[in-house]
Amino acid sequence: MLAAGSATCLEGVGTETDLANGAEAQAFSAHDPEGLRGPQFDAAWVDELAKWKKAGETWDMLQFALRLGVSLPDEYSSEVPK
Repeated sequence: MLAAGSATCLEGVGTETDLANGAEAQAFSAHDPEGLRGPQFDAAWVDELAKWKKAGETWDMLQFALRLGVSLPDEYSSEVPK
């Protein structure tokens, strides 16, 4: 969750956000696992993992992209119960 006023600018078509603390956030679609080929991150937050149409492929690609940082990457998932 972003604090009010923490996003300083939006770039592209709503897929990148620079935060006031210098962090960068990027958004990717689970419908395109290949979109995660190339980028690298130290953390990930996924939403509604159980609803992803290509969950296995996208999750695998995300694991390859989580290769930055000095320790294990942080991974978070948010779900809504029925």
